[in-house]
Amino acid sequence: MLHIDIVRVQDVNLSGVDDPTVLAWAAQQGRIVLTHDVATMVTFAYEYGKNS
Repeated sequence: MLHIDIVRVQDVNLSGVDDPTVLAWAAQQGRIVLTHDVATMVTFAYEYGKNS
């Protein structure tokens, strides 16, 4: 059986923090980020990946 472990930013006390902080947390935890925020998150994710 497939096990999917999903957390929301609200579940880990990251609600309302900036996108780079969410991306850094996700990377440290070995997680991916799924978002509807194409206005800012995509740019930060690209920059984060380019600089990592």
